[in-house]
Amino acid sequence: MAKESDLYAPVKAMLEGKGYQVKGEVNGCDVVAVKDGAPAVIVELKLAFSLDLVLQGIQRQSLADDVYLAAYHRDAFPATIIKPSTTYGPKIGVLRQVAWEFAWIDRIRKGKPLLVAGDGRAMHQFLHVDDAGVGFANVVGKDHTIGQMYNLVRREHVVWVDHHRIAMEVLGREVELVGVPVDDLVAMDVEGVAICRDIFAHNAYYSGEKISRDVPEFCPRVSLAEGMRRAIAVMDAQGRVPNSDDATWEDEIIAAQRAVRETRVS
Repeated sequence: MAKESDLYAPVKAMLEGKGYQVKGEVNGCDVVAVKDGAPAVIVELKLAFSLDLVLQGIQRQSLADDVYLAAYHRDAFPATIIKPSTTYGPKIGVLRQVAWEFAWIDRIRKGKPLLVAGDGRAMHQFLHVDDAGVGFANVVGKDHTIGQMYNLVRREHVVWVDHHRIAMEVLGREVELVGVPVDDLVAMDVEGVAICRDIFAHNAYYSGEKISRDVPEFCPRVSLAEGMRRAIAVMDAQGRVPNSDDATWEDEIIAAQRAVRETRVS
């Protein structure tokens, strides 16, 4: 019976033929290949294509942009994996940093301060659904994209404080941003805070060089401000922006944070 290790020799030979230095079992990766002037390549070796292989490949993209699934090259399984960044639009809505909720839009309109996690300067990438659609549609039909994994992201990033300030410009009102440690938000059991704890409180930047190279049609055109404007207009029309007066949690946390700032140690 064939073993995963049987795949190593032919994969190693192929990469060495392209000028790479190849090592096995590096930092948990089956194969890692490097050469001057080129990004590192990671290959995961499995005898058959499976969900576990896909998930493993996705994890490896935190280490390198070019991750290959050897089962495709062996079995000709026609799979392409696309990892979009935080995607937003009329249906999804416009997200904030500290929680998965939309009353923050109403807070800005009413001049109420907003919470951010820490200093609010964690990096993030946003992609409007119209641009995401172009990326997905144009991966299809290209032989060279089969068996590949792509980050579907804009090349530029934004920090969360600027994301909220762009929303303020769109809504026509400026409000104060108040920073609170994410651990405190979690301890207070803020509803919807898990997305901040797990993702939004941390720097999240992924390279889009590979999809830009292989799918030149993917060239995001919808600015964050324009995307917000379109999405909020639909949310308003559908009555999907909650009344911020109906929830007091944010005002209570902001008041507590201000009290801490005003405390003087004798």
